[in-house]
Amino acid sequence: MSALRSLAATTAATAVALIGSLLLATTPASAAGGVCDDLDTGRVNVTGNQQTVTATAPTGSLITGYCVKSSSGGTAPEYVTLAEPLGGLVLRHSGGGQVIHYSLSFGAVAPEPEPEPQPEPEPQPEPESQQPFDWNWTYPEPSCDALTVTYPADLPSGQSNDVNIRLETDQGQVTLNYHHDTGTWSGTTGFTYSQHRLWPEGVRRYAVTWVQVAGTNYHWQGRQSCVTDGDASTLDTPRAVTSVAGFDGGSVRVARGRRARTDVVTTDELGLTTLDLQRRTPRGWRDVSRVTARDGRARVVFPRETRRGTRVYRLAADATGATTGAVTRPLRVRVR
Repeated sequence: MSALRSLAATTAATAVALIGSLLLATTPASAAGGVCDDLDTGRVNVTGNQQTVTATAPTGSLITGYCVKSSSGGTAPEYVTLAEPLGGLVLRHSGGGQVIHYSLSFGAVAPEPEPEPQPEPEPQPEPESQQPFDWNWTYPEPSCDALTVTYPADLPSGQSNDVNIRLETDQGQVTLNYHHDTGTWSGTTGFTYSQHRLWPEGVRRYAVTWVQVAGTNYHWQGRQSCVTDGDASTLDTPRAVTSVAGFDGGSVRVARGRRARTDVVTTDELGLTTLDLQRRTPRGWRDVSRVTARDGRARVVFPRETRRGTRVYRLAADATGATTGAVTRPLRVRVR
């Protein structure tokens, strides 16, 4: 389960970018089908194995929306409209995968308008339903940068105006409350932590531990661990903390011609990187084999030992722009 800090080109842009939460509305792909429309930038191709891409607006403009295409099988280009224009943001496809290309839409920086009084919403009659509403609907687990909720179309009125997200940070515990003062949320809505007024400045490590969304009995609980550089002046991509658990470090003995015992490990937040079994050599660590992880579990098979002596192994997952990577404790295999 990516804290975003808006990098505005002007002071006015910064003010706009930090107002409230970031609400995302996804619209269907255009008739082009397999590729993004040019929008205002043309299609920008992305090289390398990148799950996220940082985009910034030119001076005098703000990003109002974007399209992103990824490598996930069967994934169409995704068009997103930003309810609050931003000076900069991190792009990723909600379906995951490597970003292939993207395009941006821009709008001019405008002075912040004076707030206008909002009329009281008129009560709407409840639609007739053949079945009772399911109050146990769920939403995806939070990522390191935002919680995204798709509200049911038949959610009874007046229910979806509060969201609470609890974080354990290196500066203490904080609960971010998002309250819709003039109505309720609907459709697909994103709540970006770093734009909340209670987001702690300079935070470097944090974990999302609890979420409450008004309108459902379901409360997410867990631990989504994340890191960031803590620099409020830059547009930072929060990274999920990669973990590899269950690898037996220490020392074992095997007879020549045999293998060390097969190990089973659990993994989390590998992202687009791979998990590799490595052996230490005089020139450093070298890959021995790739370990395939499925549903968070991986089976580690060691090579057959043909010479006496001591071999040292470990598991390693490289860091990416969206994940921290991880390295296990070494295992010493003494061959007799």
